[in-house]
Amino acid sequence: MCSLRRNPTGSATHLELRHIAFRAWESVWWQGGAVNSKGALCGLLNVLKTIKQEAEIPVNIIFIIEGEDEVGSPQLEDFILSHQQELNGDGVVGFDFSQDTSGKVSMHLGLKGIVYLDLICRGGKRGGPAETSLHGSVSAWISSPVWRLIYALGSLTDGKENIKIPGLYDNVKPPGREDLKFLRKLQKSFDEKAFLKEMKSLCFKYDRHGIDLLKKGLYSPIINIEGFHAGYDGSGTKTVLPRRATAKVDIRFGPKMEPGEVKEKFTSYLLGQGFDDIEIRVRDSYTWSKTDFSEAIVQQMIRSCRLHGIEPEVWPIATWAAPYFVFSRILSLPVVSGGLGHGGRQHVANEYMTVKGLRDFEMFVAIFLYLMANESNQLRQFVE
Repeated sequence: MCSLRRNPTGSATHLELRHIAFRAWESVWWQGGAVNSKGALCGLLNVLKTIKQEAEIPVNIIFIIEGEDEVGSPQLEDFILSHQQELNGDGVVGFDFSQDTSGKVSMHLGLKGIVYLDLICRGGKRGGPAETSLHGSVSAWISSPVWRLIYALGSLTDGKENIKIPGLYDNVKPPGREDLKFLRKLQKSFDEKAFLKEMKSLCFKYDRHGIDLLKKGLYSPIINIEGFHAGYDGSGTKTVLPRRATAKVDIRFGPKMEPGEVKEKFTSYLLGQGFDDIEIRVRDSYTWSKTDFSEAIVQQMIRSCRLHGIEPEVWPIATWAAPYFVFSRILSLPVVSGGLGHGGRQHVANEYMTVKGLRDFEMFVAIFLYLMANESNQLRQFVE
């Protein structure tokens, strides 16, 4: 599966696939979408074109390409449900540039689910300007929808961002025996200092380390505020009492929580706290995905990494979200994501990928396809 997305990224422009081949002599390609995920799609297409010029593609490949990931893939589930008979297969691969700056490769067997919300607070029955924004001096007499939304957001978590919504943790599934094996390996290979450096951050939000940090980050639900807007934010000064304040919030969760219960508990909590004047709009939501380590498609991805002299770091679940549930939980197909190649700064300005990483990624994909087809002779010829 590949998603083609258009994200607002400040002054950065968006990648056009045809440019990659023309600029291949450069060491780094800077462009919106370079790593997430048009670069990987371009690499896959390059591999298939190259194989096709010399022989037959060794496996049957069904492409599912959709461009609505950033708005919640609202049509994907219906599409999958209406085409189930056409989508039989051995598994699903989300090819990604998954190497960090040190060359370490990560692959993921699961993804979290997500509920994305708009919160809107307007002046009205709970106070505040009812028809239009007012002069800032009027805040001596009239309450502020901006402060009210801030109070509502502040009530969701404690000072360490632990969620305070009653019952939200009730259905959180702790890591099972197999997942704990991965976590024990990860605590040895996961370089906390290198991760913070790559994320350009100074510390983790939890005072935890090792397996405790991994458990908290991978298995606990989180609430993140994507953005907040109210009133005047231009240059200079303008005193105003805004009539309206908005926030964009996402809640991410793993097994065995489901989007319906997350939305219901979130809404009930705000109502119970007296924030019945705050409108809650669900932008998108979908559930989690999980695949067993023993699946053949997982093992062949590991073998493909090893043929490059790399032992991949296997993560039982990722903190990011994508609608892989349509494959794992509707089609009952194993899903794995990963690949060689390096890039970074997804969803923000100056997104980039390395040209060497693209070349490594293409070789990785070719070897993986031949491994899935069990065509060792052709694999040997391709590698040579």
